[in-house]
Amino acid sequence: MSYPITQSFIPGLPKNPYRNGVGAYEGVVAHSTDDLNATAQNIHDFEARTYNNAFVQFAVDWTCIIQFADTNYGAYGAGYNANQRFVHVELCETNDPDKFKESYSRYVWILAKILHDRKLGVSEKASFWTHADVHATWPQDTTHTDPVEYLQSHGVSVSQLVSDVKAQYNAMDVSIATVPQKAPSSNSNSSASGLVTVLASSLYYYNKPDWNAKAGTVTKGEAFTVVDTVTVNGSKMYKLKSGNYITANPQYVKYTN
Repeated sequence: MSYPITQSFIPGLPKNPYRNGVGAYEGVVAHSTDDLNATAQNIHDFEARTYNNAFVQFAVDWTCIIQFADTNYGAYGAGYNANQRFVHVELCETNDPDKFKESYSRYVWILAKILHDRKLGVSEKASFWTHADVHATWPQDTTHTDPVEYLQSHGVSVSQLVSDVKAQYNAMDVSIATVPQKAPSSNSNSSASGLVTVLASSLYYYNKPDWNAKAGTVTKGEAFTVVDTVTVNGSKMYKLKSGNYITANPQYVKYTN
C-alpha cells in the first residue's frame, strides 16, 4: 500500500536544522487538527498565512496527503523540544466514519513512511509521539493533547495507532527486502541496463548514494536511464545516467529492462 504525496511547500518558511543537523530528525509527532471538516488544503492555506506562529510538514485528509514543508528542517508543531527533534503530521477531523477510514489509512502510511525513510523504527515516546506525549514530557512547551480524543471518537486508541504504524513500517521493510533486484554494470561506458519510471506523484532524487542527500524532486511518469544498483543502509537505490540516485522501492518506481 502507498499513497501519493502532493508537495505544496509554503514559501518563506524558516529553515531551522534539527538539534543533530539538517535532515536528522529523530521521530514523528502525530497530531489532529481540532477543526472539524477542514481539509488538508484548508490547513495548508491557513498555515501559509500564520506560519510564524505554527506550521507542520504534512496534513492528511480523506482524499490526499499534502506536504507543506521540507522534512530536512524543523517545523513549529509542538514547542521547542519537539520541534528540534521531530517531523509533524496533522490528521484532519471528520464525523463521517467513511472519511475517517480513508484519512486514517493515509495517516498511518505517512507516519510509517517518515520513520522508515530514516530507519528509525516505531517506538512510543522514542521515535513515535503523539502531541499528548509531547505535552506529558515537556508541559512547559505545549498544552495540546491531540490526537487522543479524536481517535477515540472513532474507536481507535493510541495503542492501536502505534500497532498499525508498526505493521505498515514492517510491510515497507518486507517490500524492499523481497523484491529481486538486478545488479547492472556500474561501467558508465557500457550500455544502460534499464529504465526506471516514477509511479508516485512526486519523489525525491539524491545527488549521491545517501538518503539524506536530497537534491530535488521528480514527478509521476518521468523516466530515467539506470546504470547501476547500490545498497544504502539496507535499502536499494538506482544510480542514474545523470549521476543522481533514486529509490529502487517498487512502491514508488517501476524498473524495466
